[in-house]
Amino acid sequence: ELDLILQELLVGQLTFFYIVKTFYV
Repeated sequence: ELDLILQELLVGQLTFFYIVKTFYV
């Protein structure tokens, strides 16, 4: 399923952004 792959990529980007955000704050 392409939708599942896109969803996992989106979740991965959100978690990565959250980790970077916590490091820079």
